[in-house]
Amino acid sequence: MKKRMISIVTAAALTFSTLSAAFGSQEPVPSPDPDTAENSVSMTEEWFSGRVADGILSDETVDPWQLMLKAYADSREKAFEKEPENREAIFAGGPQIQLLDTDLLKGDEDKRQQCIREMESRLGIRITDAETTALIQNVSQQGEQTAVDLYEWTFFDYVDENGDESTADVSGYGVDHRILLEKTDSGYRILSDTYNEGELTGMASSDYVEEPDQEEVLAAALEEDGEAANRESAYEAVSGYSPDKAAAYADKWVAKDGNGKVTAGKYNPAYMNMNSIGGDCTNYVSQCIYAGGMAMNNTWFYKSPSNFSGEWSTSRRHYPYMSSRGKGIKNPKAADIWKGCPVYYQSEGNANISHTTICVGNDASGVPVINSHNNDYYHVRWNYWKSGTTYYTVQLTDKNGQSSAPAPTKRPVISGEVLGDMNDDKTVGVMDAILVLQGTVKLFAFTSVDLKTGDVNGDGTVNVLDAILILKKCVFLINEFPVKTK
Repeated sequence: MKKRMISIVTAAALTFSTLSAAFGSQEPVPSPDPDTAENSVSMTEEWFSGRVADGILSDETVDPWQLMLKAYADSREKAFEKEPENREAIFAGGPQIQLLDTDLLKGDEDKRQQCIREMESRLGIRITDAETTALIQNVSQQGEQTAVDLYEWTFFDYVDENGDESTADVSGYGVDHRILLEKTDSGYRILSDTYNEGELTGMASSDYVEEPDQEEVLAAALEEDGEAANRESAYEAVSGYSPDKAAAYADKWVAKDGNGKVTAGKYNPAYMNMNSIGGDCTNYVSQCIYAGGMAMNNTWFYKSPSNFSGEWSTSRRHYPYMSSRGKGIKNPKAADIWKGCPVYYQSEGNANISHTTICVGNDASGVPVINSHNNDYYHVRWNYWKSGTTYYTVQLTDKNGQSSAPAPTKRPVISGEVLGDMNDDKTVGVMDAILVLQGTVKLFAFTSVDLKTGDVNGDGTVNVLDAILILKKCVFLINEFPVKTK
C-alpha cells in the first residue's frame, strides 16, 4: 500500500457559521479528468487539495476534537487493507483520543472490513490502495454533547481478482456520518457514529435505523398532486444525444462538498437536492441525460424545487419514460450497458424499480462503470447490488454512442382549419388516421398545430384513440368528433 494522506477538511473555528463562510468563499475547482488521474492518491489530490485555505490538516495543527476524528478516519481507511496495521493502537486512544464504546466501534469496523472483502468477491476485484477524505458539514451542540455531520469520501484503486496492478482503475464513494462527541477531562471521546454505506459495501453502523422506501413517499405525493403516470407528449427525438457530455456532467456533480453545500465539482446548486424527500438518484441521472442533449418536455421536466415530474425524479416512472425514448432491456448483460445510458435496480421482493444510476464508461477490463447519488458513487462497476437484484437499462444510443432514434421527418406546417385533417386536404380521411399513427410511433414529430388538429377526443394528446375516431368518422360510424371545435 502506498503512503496515505488522510485529511479532515474543515475551518479553524468550531462554529458552523464560520465553517460555512470558509467553505463558501472558495473558487470552483474543476473535477479531475479520469483519463489523467491515475490512482486514488492523485484523485484525492485533485479533488481536495486546496479546496479550502489551509483546510487539509496535519496532526500538529488541529484542535483535539479534529485530531480525534482524523485518527478515527485513519482507522476506517485501514479497513481496505488485507491486514490492517496498528488499528488496535488507534482504538486504544491516547490522552486526547478516547472511544467510549470501544467494543461497539471496533465491532462495526471489523464487520466493515468483512463487507469490503465481500464487495471485492462480488465484483471480482482486488483493492490495492485507498485514500479517505473527511469533510465537516455541520457542527451543533446537543446539551453536553457535540454532533458532527461528516461527509467521508474514499477513492480506492482496484484490479481484476488476478489482475496486474499496472492496470488499476479508481472507484470512489461518499458516506454521511452523524458522530456524537463528548468532552472529557482529558479531551474528547466518540459516543456513536451512525452511517450507511449503501449497496456497494452493504455496511451500516449498528445503530443505523433503516428508513422506509422514501421514493414510495415521493411517488405517492406526485400522484396526489395530480400528475398522471401515463401522460404522453409530443415526441422529441434523441438525435444529437452525447454520451460523453452526459458522463462528463455525471463526474462533475457526483459528490457533496463540505458543510452540505454543492460547489465546485459537487451537487449542482441549479437543482434541488432530493435526498430529503425520497432520494436524489433519479434527479441526478435526469440532469446527466439533459446535459447530454435530451430535451425536457411536459412529461419529463424540472422547473423548480416545487415543480418537477415523476418521470424526472422517480425510478419507477423514469424507466418507462426512457424506454419510450430508447431500447429498454430487462436483465441486461454487461455488453448491453452503454456510456451515457441509465441503469436501474429492483431489489428482490420489491415490486418496483427503486434506484437509478448512469453508465459513465468502462474500466480497464471492459466492465461498465456507473455514477450515482444516494449513495454517492463514482466509477463503480455497474452490477454492485446484492444477489437477487433485477437490473434494467435503456439504450439511448447505439453501441458507438450514436443516436438510437433517427431524426424525425420534418412535418410541413398545416393550417389546422379542419379538426382531424392531418394532411391539410380540407377533408377527414384514412390518410389522416395513418399520419396520426405514424406520429404516435415517432416516425415524425408532431407540430403544435398537429397536436391541436389531431386531438379529436379532446384528451390533450394525439394517439391511437384519435386515429380510431378518425377511421370511425370515415366509415360513418360517428358523425362528429367528441371535440367539435379546436
